[in-house]
Amino acid sequence: MKKVVSIIILVFGAYLLFSMSAHAEGKAKLGGKVYFDWNYGGVKDQETSGFELRRFYLTHKYQLNKKYQTRVTYDVGRTADQRLVAYLKYGYITMKKVLPMTKLTLGLHGLKQFSIQEKAWGYRYVFKSFQDNNKFGTSADLGFTAEIAPMDMVKIYLTLVNGEGYKLPQDAKGTYKSAFGLQLKPMDPVKLYFYFDRKMSGGGEISIATFASYTMKKVFKIAAEYNIHNNKSGTKDNNLTGMSFYFTYFATKKIDVFGRYDALSSKDDWNGSDGSTIIAGLQYKAHSKFLISPNVQFFKGSGANSAAKTSNYILNFEYKL
Repeated sequence: MKKVVSIIILVFGAYLLFSMSAHAEGKAKLGGKVYFDWNYGGVKDQETSGFELRRFYLTHKYQLNKKYQTRVTYDVGRTADQRLVAYLKYGYITMKKVLPMTKLTLGLHGLKQFSIQEKAWGYRYVFKSFQDNNKFGTSADLGFTAEIAPMDMVKIYLTLVNGEGYKLPQDAKGTYKSAFGLQLKPMDPVKLYFYFDRKMSGGGEISIATFASYTMKKVFKIAAEYNIHNNKSGTKDNNLTGMSFYFTYFATKKIDVFGRYDALSSKDDWNGSDGSTIIAGLQYKAHSKFLISPNVQFFKGSGANSAAKTSNYILNFEYKL
């Protein structure tokens, strides 16, 4: 299998060199995004309060010509001990019209496991999407993705990456992760998505995601997803399942009302952090590049984690450079 993968990559590389013979003057764009908040809450009788900068992204994009665009993004985030650390999140080239009906992305790039769901949720600066929050997979990895659009209502995603995420190098055994995604838009308000990935060895770790949304422009949107992650980290029967429901009501041009419910469970309670999360809040668009969201977030454990219970009252901010 590894020999087949190697041959495919070599052929793809040769084709890429041939196709990049055209050249044109490029255009550069620099941008950024900051997430910070004020938070009060936690465990009952042990509440804490404070301001926190949670994320900073700095992005440089360069449009080589109509076919090729490069992107580099640095991500500043919190480590487990709450230190702010900078690392490379993206470093890739996107190629359009190199193949018919296909967009190719090569390098350290964003994956399609939960990016569509995250966009539908729409409030990443308030709370991560379900799979991201519960570590069902990584948001970026090193390899390539082909986005194929045979018709307006259908997109197919084919991905081959290292499988270790954007913070770690390829493992010593050279274990790749392959992925398939299918996005359908049978009518304008409706979007459907199915995703499957598998590590080619290393315990048979797989992820499956299903997603559906309905949007009535300028009025409301609703969405639901169901997710499976089996043999997590290559450990047999370390299985997780979970669902997420969310909605937005567009009250005015500047104000959204949103809510969300998540539920996570693990086989035989191995995970130790099973439970449900409820989020409710508002978003005020002070400016196209400045968002403010007062919201509440409640967590209640289940199974072996049933004693866990937290309440948080948060004022989230996002601004773009």
